[in-house]
Amino acid sequence: MVAGGTDADYELAFNTIGFPVLSHFNPELILISAGFDALEDDPLGGMRVSAEGFARLTAALCAIANECCAGRVIAITEGGYDLGGFASCLRAVIAVLDGDRGPERYAPLQQGAAPRGRATVDAVLPQVRLTDAGRQLLASDDSQSLAGDVRLAFTAPADGDYVVELS
Repeated sequence: MVAGGTDADYELAFNTIGFPVLSHFNPELILISAGFDALEDDPLGGMRVSAEGFARLTAALCAIANECCAGRVIAITEGGYDLGGFASCLRAVIAVLDGDRGPERYAPLQQGAAPRGRATVDAVLPQVRLTDAGRQLLASDDSQSLAGDVRLAFTAPADGDYVVELS
């Protein structure tokens, strides 16, 4: 995602691509690399995600974990360079992981303008094919139906760009 991504941009990208792919993959455990570089006050990240935005994304991951893997989630901190913001993010995310602020607390974000999220979705979605018995389930029009067995394959085409195909 290009610099300046907001809560709405991240939620659009995760809700359109990340979460459907994760749900379809049906993991036994979810590992979260909990870097807060995208925090709005981070001096290096260039993004504008709020502590509440990180909590919302964590709550969505926890909801998927509850459905897929008996709630098994491990979060490991690894980045973020505004110490006050880092502490705020940790408090918000830990509250979600502790169950003090569950997924039901977070209504879907009212999607306003999310141009960076839309650009990310438009760039990534054509490269991801999520299929079930030859039928495409995740398409560029954002339609989705997530059922069936999943096989994960990573391929590296000649140009060096990785393509993830779930089938």
